[in-house]
Amino acid sequence: MRRFGACPHMVVPIGLALLGLGTLADHLAAIRSNPFLSAVGYSGQGPEELPLREPQALLMDPRTRGVVVSGTPAEREYWSQQSLRAGKPVLSCGLPAHNYARLSLLLEEARQAEVELCMVPRALIPDEVYLARQGAVYLAFQGWVSQAALRGTREGLLAHWAAPCLQMLAGRYGRLDSVYARTRSLGLNRPEEDVANALLRFRNGVEGWVSFCGLGGQSGMELTEWGQEDEHHHCWEWAASGPALLTTVYQSFQAYLLGREALPAQMKVPAEGLRWAEWFQQSARLDREIFADEVVHG
Repeated sequence: MRRFGACPHMVVPIGLALLGLGTLADHLAAIRSNPFLSAVGYSGQGPEELPLREPQALLMDPRTRGVVVSGTPAEREYWSQQSLRAGKPVLSCGLPAHNYARLSLLLEEARQAEVELCMVPRALIPDEVYLARQGAVYLAFQGWVSQAALRGTREGLLAHWAAPCLQMLAGRYGRLDSVYARTRSLGLNRPEEDVANALLRFRNGVEGWVSFCGLGGQSGMELTEWGQEDEHHHCWEWAASGPALLTTVYQSFQAYLLGREALPAQMKVPAEGLRWAEWFQQSARLDREIFADEVVHG
């Protein structure tokens, strides 16, 4: 981005293309509140004052420095792939792909293009919780999602909600050795689970259990961990969609596009967390402990 002195009126803003968004009001409010960002155009439903353009034209527009994708999982995956192949960083409103195998392919496309594939965070996990935990011997994690929120998505409790938390656990405790999980769909009349419980064994000797429940009205997350002589407890919340969250997200995206800062951990795509979620599902289907060399993705 080129700037002329410190006067904000002389800023040349970073252009963003918006693809597949069902509603643009909150995104546009966040973008327009930032003098360093502008909306080049959109493809999908949106307000009349923003130009409606063909997606490929938006990707090729020299003003487009980043792309925001939304819509169904299939739409997010397709437009994420097209954007990465055009060399554009991607901010996805949800997982960019619906399974680990396809997400891995997208991340490889991003690596080859030397741009980031990131997403609007689902969980407001404090930065310090992402740090590796030395000396832990046992952990207990609980996550509650309100049934009303769970009914608002068809992507499942594990893939949609649990993956970011499992990603954090992977970074905090290291490589997972085995999972013994049970999942159920008790309050929803559909295949996606609304309850998931799992016993975990890590390769470094740490053990623990994880529980996610989407049956009631409670919402939030708790992590308790025990060392040989100490105990630590953490609580945090799910990210609520809306202008406040998106303003912070676009500020971080803008800082990355300017080359000033790396993306925060919360905006990283939880690939390992999604791998764990599928591991949980495989264990639950087979009703037995599944070891790392047995996991099948695809």
